[in-house]
Amino acid sequence: MKFNLDSGDGITMIPAQTEPVVYIAQASGNPDPDKNPLTNDGKVTQQLIKVQTDTSLFAAPTQNSNETNFIDGRVWAKDVSASAGVVHATQVGPDGSVYTLSDAVGTVDGQALKGAQDAVLQKYDSAGRLIFTRTLGATTSSAGLTMAIAADGTIAIAGKVNGGIGGAVAGTANSPDATTSDSFVTTYNAAGEEIWTTVRGGRADDEATNLAFGADGTVYVAGRTQSPLPTQSKIGGWDTYIEAFKADDKGKPQTVFTQTLGTTGTDKPSGLVVDGSSIVLANNEAGHGVLYRFDVSTAIPTQTARRDLGDLMGGSIVGLALNGGNLVVAGTTSNAALAAGSANNALSGSRDGFVAQLSNTVTAAGTDTLSFYGGTGDDLVTGMAVSDGKVFLTGQAGSDLPGQNAVGTKDGFIAQIDPGTGALGWSRRYSGQAGYVTPTSIAVDATGSSVLDKLGLPKGLMGGVASKQLTAASSLRPGDSFQVKAGAFGAKTTITIANGETLDTLVTKLNHAMAGQATVATTTTDNGKALSIKPANNFNVLELYSGPDGKDALAGLGLPVGVVRSTIVSKDGKVLPADGKGQIYGLKLDQHMNLDSAQGIAHTAAELATALGVVRQAYKDLQAAATPKSVTAAAASSTKAPPAYLTAQLANYQQALQRLGG
Repeated sequence: MKFNLDSGDGITMIPAQTEPVVYIAQASGNPDPDKNPLTNDGKVTQQLIKVQTDTSLFAAPTQNSNETNFIDGRVWAKDVSASAGVVHATQVGPDGSVYTLSDAVGTVDGQALKGAQDAVLQKYDSAGRLIFTRTLGATTSSAGLTMAIAADGTIAIAGKVNGGIGGAVAGTANSPDATTSDSFVTTYNAAGEEIWTTVRGGRADDEATNLAFGADGTVYVAGRTQSPLPTQSKIGGWDTYIEAFKADDKGKPQTVFTQTLGTTGTDKPSGLVVDGSSIVLANNEAGHGVLYRFDVSTAIPTQTARRDLGDLMGGSIVGLALNGGNLVVAGTTSNAALAAGSANNALSGSRDGFVAQLSNTVTAAGTDTLSFYGGTGDDLVTGMAVSDGKVFLTGQAGSDLPGQNAVGTKDGFIAQIDPGTGALGWSRRYSGQAGYVTPTSIAVDATGSSVLDKLGLPKGLMGGVASKQLTAASSLRPGDSFQVKAGAFGAKTTITIANGETLDTLVTKLNHAMAGQATVATTTTDNGKALSIKPANNFNVLELYSGPDGKDALAGLGLPVGVVRSTIVSKDGKVLPADGKGQIYGLKLDQHMNLDSAQGIAHTAAELATALGVVRQAYKDLQAAATPKSVTAAAASSTKAPPAYLTAQLANYQQALQRLGG
């Protein structure tokens, strides 16, 4: 079934009956086939899968002959971009779409990166079709570690960045260089257009690991730092911090508060929820699982409760969520006696998953319950989600699991648990390519399965208007630039990418800068709109120059550095200048070469070698052009016999080939 929609049109699919589904992000494949950690022979694919958890209304999909690693109830499996790394977070939006936050080390969905690695936000519809890709645009590298989606569809992502992010609101103590990481937070509207970005942190490494939206749009952040944050003091090795941001009347993020907490050891936050005028934080503190509750109704957060759940004995908390009027905490532990209420069941192995349902006041209550999930081996929970009163866990399976047989060498699992009773509901154990799969995150849609799955159609809006902003469709950032020059005696003009810049507004800027010597317009290609720059006549020569390091807009626009001029093709197939003048030879030297490092020196040497090759070619062409045609013709018609030494050498080569079987 195919729908042909005009630009701007949309169709909304609303199923009459629905059932829950889970979305799992995972790495599938053997990371070390030859068992040698020194070799890079891993064959791992990042995937997103959709699995039906209830078949009372709709029969589970059946396996097709070409499907691999199929599990009961799997609706579809999509490979994420080949350049993508681990998917750190997965969320279902209010429109039924699913978002993933990962890292990329190369071009993803046609978008070239500025640095070595970038955070990537991707949106899929419920049928698994990629709707959009948003790259952060970090100059050196960044990693997206956490994500949250508000009820109105606003998206927030956060993580760490080395170097800068163009157009970001910078904090007072962050260190935008490539040697230390800073925390970043970025918000987008439902169309994936950036609202604001802020980079903050201390002088040493820090990162944002958890996010939550307040009812008034405030973005709450939890993270960790190795150095003091502004107005705060250092406590231990890695300190946990909480922070809040809210946009002002001009749309710029303002810091509401910053507070550091934890122990003198190594701490890491692992969950954050907003409960009315309070926030609740789950923290891994020197091996213990600890919960905090803060009143954030004023500009300074006030701690109202703290609860130590006990030593996790090598495990960790991985998630925190509200379940009605209760809190749900999940993770992995080897401690059979966590201080988290009455145990519904016992620890099965040396390390199990756990689910604790606690009072939202964070103080101990008689209704608190603790449930374990696992087998006799070591199990590892990597993700948790709550829907309709049930807790869904995903992670790495050990030797055995309740009612689930081993499938491959390294299996994953999905399990639904009643947090009040500990009862195990729907569950699956499964494997991946070459018998290896590693689930990394989970999201649940309580109404995600319907008859639309059978038709391959998405729930919700299909079609609609895609964003026209260049910063949404590429790694370009506000403030990125490049230069243009029209004519031999023209001046260089800098073109800067502004907030909300589109191809149409960029065309207007370029036409003005070219002063009538070029025709700049948009063209339609198979991949959408593209930029077209042509000389106004055969005699005009245009030049394009890249922008500063980390802020070059040419690469993001898909434009090469160099000369633009009109050409013709001669009868013998050569490309010649249309004005009849000589060829222009570009040395292709990088404007930003330096000798500050071994890498810079090697890059400069390679650039100079390329330039020398151009000079040699220019010399050959000039020599050929200066040679009289009579000399060239005489050389071509010459039948002079080759010298004796060359004839003997050729004979030796022929004998050698014959002896080799040639």
